Amino acid sequence: MSMIDIIKTAVFTPLPRGWGLPIIFWGKPGVGKSDILETIGRTYSLPTEVLSPGERGEGAFGVTPVPVKIGKDEYVITYPKPDWVYQFEDAEGSETAGAGGLVFVDEINTVPSLMPPMLGLIQARRLGSTYLGRRVRILGAANPPEISAGGHDLPAPVANRVGHIDWQNPSADEWGEWLMEHDGLTTFDIKPQSAYDEEKRVLKLWGKQYAMARGLIRGFIRAHRSMLHVMPEPGDPKVHRAWPSHRTWAMSTAAIAGAKIHKLSEEDEGTLVSSFIGEGAYLELAAYANAFDLPDPEELLDGKVKWKPDLHRVDRTMAVLSTATAYIRAIHDTDKKTPKFKARVIKMYELLILVGEDAPDVVVSAIKPLSAMRLTKITPKAITALAKLRPILDAAGITA
Repeated sequence: MSMIDIIKTAVFTPLPRGWGLPIIFWGKPGVGKSDILETIGRTYSLPTEVLSPGERGEGAFGVTPVPVKIGKDEYVITYPKPDWVYQFEDAEGSETAGAGGLVFVDEINTVPSLMPPMLGLIQARRLGSTYLGRRVRILGAANPPEISAGGHDLPAPVANRVGHIDWQNPSADEWGEWLMEHDGLTTFDIKPQSAYDEEKRVLKLWGKQYAMARGLIRGFIRAHRSMLHVMPEPGDPKVHRAWPSHRTWAMSTAAIAGAKIHKLSEEDEGTLVSSFIGEGAYLELAAYANAFDLPDPEELLDGKVKWKPDLHRVDRTMAVLSTATAYIRAIHDTDKKTPKFKARVIKMYELLILVGEDAPDVVVSAIKPLSAMRLTKITPKAITALAKLRPILDAAGITA
């Protein structure tokens, strides 16, 4: 397992609220968790802050109330911005600003009273009334309660908002090799890179990989509906870690796309994805993916691969169509005026017609995301194809 590769993938995977997958790393103290994160920060010139609730106190999390006079006899309560926040103030939106920063909250499970503000920091990049920005990534670390002074298990609602990875300690031989390879002045060899360039690279590949991940997850959930939300029973230790929910399936979809873009090994991809939905759910998902080997949506819509719907496995058919429609949506804004996009739209409708003959419900589910794009205005040939689907769409009340 490569913790550096996993952390880099987490740092450079986008979510709707900004960059970075929210992950807590569980492990013993003194094994180098913060060192690796700081190394990644230095590599990409990202300002990095390591916070410890027990060491820094509530002031570091922007929750110390201070009365401020606003009139002759009027006061309001404000929450002063911590000093460490200022290093991120210029991190939003420009190439020269270093594309954001990293915040690493260590010993996150040691001060229960600070859990709400820490959750706001991890989930929304917000401290009191201060917003850090979309390019500031937040990661955390926790020591298992049995070895942590004042440590406790995370409540289920908190645990289900983040990923959980058990930190793998290096063996004695691996640590010895590391010791002999370094000069005692630097933690790791650093080859400076641009965070801004890495973000651009990821976004360029994101549409296709996220489309494939969405199709896979949608097909899997259709075939395994009971897996959508599986909260462990009270008292089960798993309730304090990763388990499948609507929220964590969404985050695991992004994790799959990020893993493909960053070319994680199969083992590391499994570690990252299972950190959100749990090992059991991931193993079932991996078995599903290996059994059906979904086609590349770009090659499918370009006619480079042949595909026929399997009426005995409607879930796989839905996965293929969902992947293709998600890919059309992903490239719509940038490619809609190109001949290749028009050809792909025609191919998309041909696939829908092929499936609609025997599985109209699958067609309805796949075409809904396309209806808002008014693709018939992009290429008149789509009108002819759409006419064949009109009875199905009318019955479902869809205007396309």
